[in-house]
Amino acid sequence: ATDLINATYPSPGCKPTDPGFYATTGSAKQIPCGPGTIAPNPSTAKCEDCAAGKYRGGTTNATVCDECTPGNYCPVGTGAPLPCEEGTYSDRTGLVDASQCTKTAPGYYAPVGSTKGRECPPGSYDEQGGQGRCDLCPAGKYTPLYSQTECTICPNSSYCAIGAASPTACGPGTVGDRTGLGDASECTPCFLGFWCSAGQAIT
Repeated sequence: ATDLINATYPSPGCKPTDPGFYATTGSAKQIPCGPGTIAPNPSTAKCEDCAAGKYRGGTTNATVCDECTPGNYCPVGTGAPLPCEEGTYSDRTGLVDASQCTKTAPGYYAPVGSTKGRECPPGSYDEQGGQGRCDLCPAGKYTPLYSQTECTICPNSSYCAIGAASPTACGPGTVGDRTGLGDASECTPCFLGFWCSAGQAIT
């Protein structure tokens, strides 16, 4: 592993490669180690792969590999951390495989590369866990709470659109005479002999 520019070491016209570089037999110049590889010592004929759980990007400072960052994993010889898949997360360093990322619990979600599970916001839910996003409450249901695994049926006198965090009262002159309404159009005209307010028929 020598560079044929100098005429001193160890034979005429050869010199040792610098750390972070390599040179095969007969090389005219040293070559920087590529991403995912290093040469910690001089006189290197072949760069070595970064160990699992570590990485190195770019072509500078190719003498040491960095610890894999949270939210990612690093197989042998990787040039950049690979993100945990959606529905999984990790707050630890040094992961070597996607299987080491943790699946989110029901009521939580995780986008790609997450370091923690996130609560499903009001108006959404997740039944199974392991998802990259939460499902919206369907029309006719709602939830005002975080990290829910199901939505609540919309009560009488109201309707609940898709993704509702709370019921909406039926408009003036209309009544919600059953549960599970999903749109204002499902509210019915006020009954004869009654007046209606906030979706309720009043005598």
